[in-house]
Amino acid sequence: MKDTKEKIIEYTTKKFLKSGFYKTGMDKLAKEMKISKKTIYKYFNTKSELVKASATYYFDSLREQADKIVSDKKIGTLEKMILLTKMHTEKLRLINEKYYEDLRTHEPHLHKDCEKMQNESINKITLMLLDQGKKEKVFENYPSELLLETVNSLMKNLFNPEYIKNSKYNQEKIFTFMVNLLLNGILTKDGKSKYKNIIERKLK
Repeated sequence: MKDTKEKIIEYTTKKFLKSGFYKTGMDKLAKEMKISKKTIYKYFNTKSELVKASATYYFDSLREQADKIVSDKKIGTLEKMILLTKMHTEKLRLINEKYYEDLRTHEPHLHKDCEKMQNESINKITLMLLDQGKKEKVFENYPSELLLETVNSLMKNLFNPEYIKNSKYNQEKIFTFMVNLLLNGILTKDGKSKYKNIIERKLK
């Protein structure tokens, strides 16, 4: 059974991701959760503490889900890539660009910490998948370090509020395009065939 602190973090995470946090007051949060503001302050001394707790909760949950997929020995690299893409696109549907804008503008130190957590997780997962994919001979034997730099460059745009705001595509479409672009560049002939078969199987 979840305790009060966990419930507060879960609710505020969903709220902040959907609407941003800068203009969301503690009074409003307390009213929506049907608890007193005093209860929130019992666990979080300031709104900034609550914002940090919700951000940590969100990025930790992303990392845990991704690690679970990557460490599954029953499925191959391409299947993992598809599952990871599906997971991230579903998560991105929940996030309003206002959240990233608020982080960067009003919580710059937290924004940097989140970027660091995110980059470390992406780098770890990318290198593991590249290594496994090469062993399975579905990825070309390109230098992993160079591919990692390419992934990092692409991901920077995905979480850049200015880029998202000025793009006619949402984060979900941009992420899917980036993954497909990367895969088409590194898949071997056999890899492309297997990838196509997996996609067709999932669409049936």
